[in-house]
Amino acid sequence: MTYKMKAGILYSQDGSQVLVRIRSKFCGPEKEILDMDGSLLFTADIRILDYPPQWAGNISCREYVLTAPSGEELAVGKPRYADSEDPPIYGWPICRMPRVDRADLDFAGNAYTLVMRDSQNYVLLDNQAAPAVQIKHRGITGGWAIESVRDFSAGHLCGIFAFCRYIERENEFPVV
Repeated sequence: MTYKMKAGILYSQDGSQVLVRIRSKFCGPEKEILDMDGSLLFTADIRILDYPPQWAGNISCREYVLTAPSGEELAVGKPRYADSEDPPIYGWPICRMPRVDRADLDFAGNAYTLVMRDSQNYVLLDNQAAPAVQIKHRGITGGWAIESVRDFSAGHLCGIFAFCRYIERENEFPVV
């Protein structure tokens, strides 16, 4: 199935039907995924884990979480550094944070890897490295094209999209 995402709204392929929308909180990374009538389907957020003070800034202290309104965790993503920039192997860069380019996902008991190929191209790979979902920016027309090979619901696709945006956020230059 192919979908269009524009301004936080997921449309059917032809753009005629609104399926789901994403609403961001005013402050913080939490996103609500709502169905057409405005009822809450899922919540996506970044969870900060307990960590020693010397690990401050390390992405292994964060998880991306997709939860149902009942509180059940449907998906948990663990962000990972790019292979060529993993601090335990290559050390910490002097003038920037190491680049994050993927997250290991446990999605309803299935293992996936969400890979950021560049800031406009993401792919969700299954455990055999086959693409399950591809998310691509639509260029000058704006928005995103989402192609799903697997049977993900529209709400789940919005959760995956939120995780993509979280990965992108990890690579933003911090402003203090």
